Formats: sequence, C-alpha cells, structure tokens
Amino acid sequence: MSSMHTLLPFPFKDVHFTASDYANAWFLARCSLSSASTCRFIRVCSSLSDRTPGRPQEVGVRCRRNEIVLMSVVANVTSWPLLALVFSALIFVAASLFNEEQPTELHIGGVFPMEAGSGGWPGGQACLPAMALDDINRNEEVLAGYRLELHHYNSKCQPGLAAQQMYELLYKKPVKLMLLAGCSPVTTVVAEAAPVWNLVVLSYGASSPALSNRYRFPTLFRTHPSANMQNPTRIKLFEKFRWRRITILQSVEEVFVSTARDLEEQCRDRGIRVERQSFYGDPTDAVKALVRQDARIIVGLFYVTEARRVLCQAYKHGLYGRKYVWFFIGWYADTWYIPPKDEFINCTAKQMEEAAQYHFTTESIMLSRDKNPAISGMTGLQFQSRLMEMIDTDPANTGGFPEAPLAYDAIWALALAFNCTMSSLPQDIRLEQFTYNDTVVANRLFECVKNTQFKGVSGQVMFSDSGDRIARTQIEQMQDGKYVVLGYYDTTSQRLDWVDHELFFGGKGPPPDSTIIKESLLTVSKSLYIGVFILVVIGLLMALATFIFNVYYLTRSIVQESQPQCNNVLIVGCTLCSLSLVLMGLPAEGVAFPRQSFSLLCHSRISILMIGFTFAYGSMFAKVWIVHRMGANENHELASYQKDEEEGSPWESIRMLITAMVGRQALVAAALRKLSTHAYGSLIARRPCILNQV
Repeated sequence: MSSMHTLLPFPFKDVHFTASDYANAWFLARCSLSSASTCRFIRVCSSLSDRTPGRPQEVGVRCRRNEIVLMSVVANVTSWPLLALVFSALIFVAASLFNEEQPTELHIGGVFPMEAGSGGWPGGQACLPAMALDDINRNEEVLAGYRLELHHYNSKCQPGLAAQQMYELLYKKPVKLMLLAGCSPVTTVVAEAAPVWNLVVLSYGASSPALSNRYRFPTLFRTHPSANMQNPTRIKLFEKFRWRRITILQSVEEVFVSTARDLEEQCRDRGIRVERQSFYGDPTDAVKALVRQDARIIVGLFYVTEARRVLCQAYKHGLYGRKYVWFFIGWYADTWYIPPKDEFINCTAKQMEEAAQYHFTTESIMLSRDKNPAISGMTGLQFQSRLMEMIDTDPANTGGFPEAPLAYDAIWALALAFNCTMSSLPQDIRLEQFTYNDTVVANRLFECVKNTQFKGVSGQVMFSDSGDRIARTQIEQMQDGKYVVLGYYDTTSQRLDWVDHELFFGGKGPPPDSTIIKESLLTVSKSLYIGVFILVVIGLLMALATFIFNVYYLTRSIVQESQPQCNNVLIVGCTLCSLSLVLMGLPAEGVAFPRQSFSLLCHSRISILMIGFTFAYGSMFAKVWIVHRMGANENHELASYQKDEEEGSPWESIRMLITAMVGRQALVAAALRKLSTHAYGSLIARRPCILNQV
C-alpha cells in the first residue's frame, strides 16, 4: 500500500493512538492538549508496506512547535477496518482543534547600535541574534498563547537618530508594550522620553551612572550593571597594590564623566590622590599631559575606538612598561587593541600588543560559569557556543559579543514581566489591549519588572530600586596577548576572591604609583670625621694652654697691655666654634645617632657656632676699639698743647714734621695741616712749647 500524506493547518500538542489487534480488538485514543500549542500544520504519513502478522498496530502523532508528524501506521491485512477507524479518529481530532485560536502577538520596539557610528559601540551586531525571542516563543511555560514580535532600528549609537526612530516606532502601529535600547547615549534619550507614553524601557548595554537617576529616568531598567559598579573593585585593587595616587583619562561622554566623578569621590574618601585628564576625539594632548604629571597608575574610560588611539599614543610617548599600569573597561573584545584595516592608526599590531601587555580590566560578570542550566535550559557556555554558530564573523571582531548574554536575559526578563502582568491584571483588562494612555497596565508592568528575579545565562538577574543590575565584578589581566581571570569582587559583601597570580613587567611586583622619594641618611666619611676631630682636639688644647698662660701671667705688664679679658673671650669663642665642627660632622659613618634627636642636633650646632663666632669676633673688635680709643685720646692730648701756639714759618713746620716722624707718628696729621696753612701768607712767630716737652 502506498503512503498517504495529509496537511492539516491547525495547532495542537500531542495526539497518540494505540490499537491492538487481539481476539477482541479494541481502540484507545488519548489526546493531550495545551493552550500553549501553536503548531502551524500537521503532516500525516502512513506506510503499510511493513506487515508483521500478530504485531500490535500503532498510530502516533507527535507535535513539535511547528509541525505534527504521524510517525507510522502498521497493520495486518486483516486490520483494514481498524486502520480506517484510526484515521477517522485523527480527522475528528484535527477538526476539533482546527478552530483553536492563533497565538496573540505582543509587540516590542528596539533601537540597537548595529554600527559604531562616530566612536560609539556596535553592540547590536551580536546582541540582536542573541535575542531570546525564538526560545520564548517555543517555550510552552512562558507566555502561553502569545508570541513576541520585535520591531527594531539601527541607531548607530547616535542619540539624534535614535530619537527619530523611537517616534517612528511609537506612531506606527501596532502599539508597543515595551522599548529596548542598547548603548548609553541612546538609552538616555529613549528612557527620558518613554514615560510620556507610559512605557517601560529595558536596556542591555547602557552602563552610564547617570541612568541610575530615578527622577530623570523613572521607568528604566537595565541588565547591564552601572559603570559605577566597577569603581569599588578598582579601589580594592588600588588598596591591594598600595597605590595612593592615580590618574583618570576619560572621554567627554556623559557615561565616562559620571563614572570618573564617582571614582574620584570614592578615592578621596579612601585617601587616594586623584588627577584627571579628558579629551575629545584626539587624545594626543591628554597623553602628553600624563607624561608631564608623571602619571603611573592610569584608569582609562572611553569607547573601544578611542581606546586604540589612546594606546597608540601611550606607546609613542613611552607610557607603558615597568613603571606604568593601565586600567581599561572590561567589555571590549579580547582583541580590541589590534587596529582594524579601515581604522587609520599610526601604530602596528605588534606595537599595540606591546603597549597593552599586563593591563587590567574590570567588568561585571556577563557570562555565567555555573554548570547548572538557566531558566532557558542552557548554561552560559552552551549559550555562547550556540551564539558563535549563529554569527558569521569572528567573535573577537563582533561588536557586543561579550554583552550578548545580557541581551538574552533582557528578553527573558521582559517575557517574565509580561507573564506576571497578565496574571495580576483584572479579568476585564488584557495586556494586548494596552494603549499609551493606559496607566493601569503600565504600573503593573513596572512593578513586575522591578520584582523580576531569575537565573539567566549571565548569572542571577535582579534589579535594584534604581533599576540597576546587581552583579559581581570580574577582574582580568592581559598576559602574553590573552586575558586571564585574576579574581572576582562582590560589592555587596566587599569580598575579593583571588584565583590567579598577577604579573608585571620585570616580575618585581607592582610598580610604585609615583616617583619614589627615599629618605637616606647622609653621613660624613669616618676617616674625614676622625681627622677633623683630632684637629679640633688639638685646637682645644691650644686654647686651654693659652687661657692658663693668660691667667698665670696676668700681673705682667706685657700681658696687661695685651687686653687679657678680650683674649679670654676670644679663647672661649674659638673653643665653641671648634666644638660646632664636631657637631657639624654628625651623623658620621659608624657613629650611631638617634633619628629623634636630629632636630636638637641641627639647632645645637647652629646655635653653638653663632655664639662662638660672636664671642671671637666681638673680642677682636673690642681690642681694636680699645686701641683706637687710646690713640684718639693721645692725639687729643697732643693737640691741646698746640692750641695757643703761634703760626711760624714753613721751615718750622717741616722741622716739626721730621720730628714727628722720628718720634710720635700721631703728630704727622697735625704737621701736615700746619704745613698747608703756613705755605703762603704772613706767619705769626711763636715759640713752640710742645717740642721742648717732647
């Protein structure tokens, strides 16, 4: 008997008939139906070529999501009436199920960055195929009787274009129940405008800390954790490696400005000094500023296109190697540092790899390593393998590949929220009847999204009161061109789990955060100090001997005429200056001196030197002053003898000058004055009295 093929376009889940050809033939039909069945057609196949006498007859109809297949019909020659009965039953069941309603479509809108645009992030390239629409539509336990339909546009990560596309989604039928968004700039525009239409926004790729503002974005949720979630991890690493000074290099986009501001505040609370540099487009000047600032620990906050430019400039200016550590964002692709052919960067791939060696990345965990399956029935690794089969390009060069699990879980969160909303709505209100003025459905949907919790391929999915994803942070390091997971940090428990060993240039541990200023004790050579000390001792002995001599021969006229008091003061001054030399040589090599006494030592040696110099110089000045006064008094006495003397002839003046030169030299000045006075004119002859006395 030839095979028969029948196409029946109706949905049902499972129909299974069993007939046994025994003495008393009987017929049993069992039908299991489900409202979640959405089979598009049924193909009934029969083949009676295999005739085995005495074998039970079996007719089976198996329903997969989109087709039902009658696997086999086997009968004996004597069972033709039974076969007719079976097919009659099949036709009856098919007719009864033909009138079942087709699944109701639930429409959602999305704006995804399929291209990077001007320095943006092409996160939609991998995330769009990763959407869980097909898995949810095939699942009979989620949205039974409903089908999700996605309407999406390519935003190119440009806010202006995304705003236009959002309005097209909203003003074109059908009504969208929820909006999906990708990168932070686009999410900012969409989430800020969505409350006007009572729409909830779910983003899988927005990490801007500004999006946590519930007053500005009241209906936004995101499966991508906020960029601020990485800052506690960065600070934990700074403390682990004892870095107290860092530099932030950021692009001017709001997401990075907000992240840098939050990181700076948290660092200052921990006593870490922070310096910031920003740039727009070309990072050359900013990198030069890092060189001038002697930046060593650098945190980079920018998109991947700008990251390659920064890394190239860092190579050109020598900001890599043993003295430097870079922190980059963790959601870049594994080979992000290799410049594409269409990107004009004046650095080779080898140079970029050399500059990128041993840098750190921090990012929230995006792919679960748990071996237990998620709500979708897949583990994180199984999802990743399936995604790699779906995309045509190299995963390392596919934008959004690391974030694909977040996009997958975002659709599951959406579907579970729809399920929750339908179960909590009154019987007279249906989800598919939602309009943009319907606040009842909108409020129920918001609460359901807020309370959603499930295990996804990216880990445990839950949202905070501000709509942020709560997740652990993963720490990686580039080692020999490959990323190595070093550890995980839980921000809620502040626990750091270190699983691998970090590496640095030279293998000498983490570099310092700035130029090291070491305090070293400068000492005088031991031999030099001993030599000077011996000379000081000799000088002190000579001073002591001189002092004893002055005291012992104090009554001698020659000693008295030498001003012994001034000499003694001079000896004391020289002694103090000699002692200051001993203190000036401290600390000397091999001479222990307590560090806490340095202040006393510095003040003592300066003070002793000043006092000694004052005594020595003061005594010498006193002796000079005494001699001067003695000479001045004698000159005054000599001048008093001449006040009544008549002015004589020039020859008398000459004779007086010669006499003064032979005798008292103090009369030279007076003789010269008289010589100039008596050179011309009439002279008064008077008998000099003073010469006779002399």
